[in-house]
Amino acid sequence: MNRHRHERRRPGTPVALATAIAAWIVLSVSGVCLAAGPEIFLQEEPETYLAIDKLEGMGFLKGLMTGTRGLEAQEVAREAKKDEDAGDPFTIGMLRFLQVSKVKRYDFRLRVGLEHSGDGRIPPNAQGWPVAEDGGIRTGGFFRASPADWLSLQARGDFLLEFSGDDTGRVEETSVRIGFPQATLEGGKFYLWWGPGRHGSLLFTTNAEPLIGVRLRNPRPIPLGGWFRFLGLFQYDFFVSRLDDDDRP
Repeated sequence: MNRHRHERRRPGTPVALATAIAAWIVLSVSGVCLAAGPEIFLQEEPETYLAIDKLEGMGFLKGLMTGTRGLEAQEVAREAKKDEDAGDPFTIGMLRFLQVSKVKRYDFRLRVGLEHSGDGRIPPNAQGWPVAEDGGIRTGGFFRASPADWLSLQARGDFLLEFSGDDTGRVEETSVRIGFPQATLEGGKFYLWWGPGRHGSLLFTTNAEPLIGVRLRNPRPIPLGGWFRFLGLFQYDFFVSRLDDDDRP
């Protein structure tokens, strides 16, 4: 694989530029209340994305920008509430299921399973971890909390006990977020994009390890105010991170 080369830039330039753009966006957006929604869905919730994909195929959840994942829990719940009078009991059940995450302030999930692969293949969206060739036991889980409307934290990790005798552990997506829908600041380990069953650039999917750095984005798509309202929903994402050739393809 080709390796990425990164030129040196003046310290502080990306951060200053991102801060200036975020400030302009906050001032430009007049139709959004200041309530944060920094919580996102993690990989351990594939059933949520199955419901989202199904409902979108049926013509619901039209306000979601599903090209950038993970999706923000409160935004999904808000869109699901708009369509809660769908009429079909099965559809209503899926819409109500998506609204459950909005009321959760604390959530966690633990898992354990056996795995085996004859060639050590790497599954899609698996953070670059191959399945153990000789078999093994994989354990892991996640924890996330939103103690305040403007604050959230999340942590996720995996541990692989291989039958060959090698043990491997790794901290995955783990970060703290503060802010509002217009601008949420995140620090820690994070992925730029995630989506079940989708293949893409190693840098922008969880087929690679998470980045360590600082990220400024609006996790919830927002409408621009004033002259820019005709553009519809808007979403941005800036990050600062060091990409080492030894650590990343």
